[in-house]
Amino acid sequence: MKGSLVGFQWKPYKMELDNPRSLAGLHDLASSNDAGRRHPSIRVIFQTRNPIDRRLSNWRHRGHSMSEVPPHCKVRDGECLKEHQKFDQRMNFTDGKELLHWLKQDKNHETNVFQHLKDAGVDYIHVAYEKLYSSGRGDEVASEWMRIFRFLSRGPSDGLIMKDVRKNFEMAKTSSKNHKDMMLNYEEVKKTLEGTEFEEYLN
Repeated sequence: MKGSLVGFQWKPYKMELDNPRSLAGLHDLASSNDAGRRHPSIRVIFQTRNPIDRRLSNWRHRGHSMSEVPPHCKVRDGECLKEHQKFDQRMNFTDGKELLHWLKQDKNHETNVFQHLKDAGVDYIHVAYEKLYSSGRGDEVASEWMRIFRFLSRGPSDGLIMKDVRKNFEMAKTSSKNHKDMMLNYEEVKKTLEGTEFEEYLN
C-alpha cells in the first residue's frame, strides 16, 4: 500500500552475517533502492548500545524469565514494575583480561557490520540506544528521533519535543540504577577499563 511502512527486527550475529547467503541478502537490500525498481525501497536502521549496559540488561532479563516475570513492562503497568524491582540485584560483572577481550570482540563485530553494510551499498543510518532513550537532555533525544524520521521520510522531521516522544513509548523503563549500583565489583571493572578505549562505557 502506498505510503505504508513495514519493519522488522534483525540481529546481525557474526556467524549468520558472514554467511554467503546473508551477504547476498544485503546486496538485494541495496538493489531495492536502484532507480527504476517498482517495489518499495528497503532501508536499515542499525542501532547499537553500550555493551556493558546490554550485558547487564540481558542478565536481568534472564533472571526475570526464570521467575516468570516479563522482560519488559508496559507503561503504567505497576504490578510488572514491582516484580522487576524484586530482582533488581547486584551482580559480579566480568573484569580483567576477560572483559577487555570481550569488549574488543564486540567492537570488532560492530565494525564488521558497518563494513558489510557499506560494501553492499545498503541505505542505512546508525543510531545509538543511549541517544534514543536517554533520561538526559530531552531536546537531544527528540533530535535523534527526528533524524530517523527524516531518513525514513515518515513522521515528524521538525519541531518534535520530548513530551511527544515519551507519550508514544509503549514500554516503561525497568531500571534507573547506574553501573556502580548494579555491580558488586564495580571498582575492579573500573580499574580494568581505566586508560583504555572502553573507559567511556562505564558510568
